[in-house]
Amino acid sequence: MHGEDLKKLEVYIRVHFAIFPKIYGDTVAAQVKAMDALKEFFDDESDTLAEDKGILPLLALPFVADPLTHPTFYELFEVNTCISCLTTSNCIGKH
Repeated sequence: MHGEDLKKLEVYIRVHFAIFPKIYGDTVAAQVKAMDALKEFFDDESDTLAEDKGILPLLALPFVADPLTHPTFYELFEVNTCISCLTTSNCIGKH
């Protein structure tokens, strides 16, 4: 794997763990904490991540009030999609 592929994998793993509490009905506090961690990662890495058109839509995830029903993000909450995101380089809208 190259550096760019590793960065994408890191993003998809962080997204998975950010939405995990919501998928499994964890407390609101846990859901907020997970999304805040993702937002902080995106804030730190935004210059690099914004260059990738596949990752670009994910940068909005922490700011969406209900990503579970949002047309761009609802697929992330399906278990098969979560697994697929970790094994492919195209996460949004490709499944």
